[in-house]
Amino acid sequence: MPAATNRIFSTHSDLTRPNCWKKSGSYRSDSQFPSIDFSRFPVSGRLAAVRDIHPKVVIHLGAGNRFRDGALKISSFVITLSAKRIPVFFIGHNTEEKRRAGILSQIPGTYDFFGIFGNHESLQLIAGAAVYVGADSGPLHVASLTATPLVAIYGPNLAEISGPWRKANVEIIHMAMSCRPCSQRKCKYDTIPCMQNISVEKVFHAVNKYID
Repeated sequence: MPAATNRIFSTHSDLTRPNCWKKSGSYRSDSQFPSIDFSRFPVSGRLAAVRDIHPKVVIHLGAGNRFRDGALKISSFVITLSAKRIPVFFIGHNTEEKRRAGILSQIPGTYDFFGIFGNHESLQLIAGAAVYVGADSGPLHVASLTATPLVAIYGPNLAEISGPWRKANVEIIHMAMSCRPCSQRKCKYDTIPCMQNISVEKVFHAVNKYID
């Protein structure tokens, strides 16, 4: 294993190097990454305005691959958080995530930061959150560089192979299906049930552990 270097890993290629995994595909118990000192990042005015809002939940609203997109039922989840007066912050970058954020940000207690923050600001926002919620995608792995609890939604991939870098304070939400993992080219059921059948209640129960 290569020794950890004193830098921040923020690109997808950094976060998916296969030589950072054991051959068994199990989680590493020792992180490849050093602790990040967030105090050395400059704090922008747009982040400073919301930094002291607590507790907050940061949600990434999708994934680049539709087979790993767990956001289709997220509105019910956000409404539940809103009813509990838990502030919700949306992050994302693609067109579909922007559309979702525009709709969901009409719910009271939500903040739409779609496409606004770069890597450093996103890391600071996530680092100050009570919990991060997201599907199996790049932002999830970036979020794993913080100490913030993660609720990770997995469909066709196995978390044992492509899960977050750390094990502590990580809740993996998935369906036990014999077709997982798959090629993510075509679903034998056409409906991607490994993602779409994950219940909102199951996600909320995982998040609630960290916001009560």
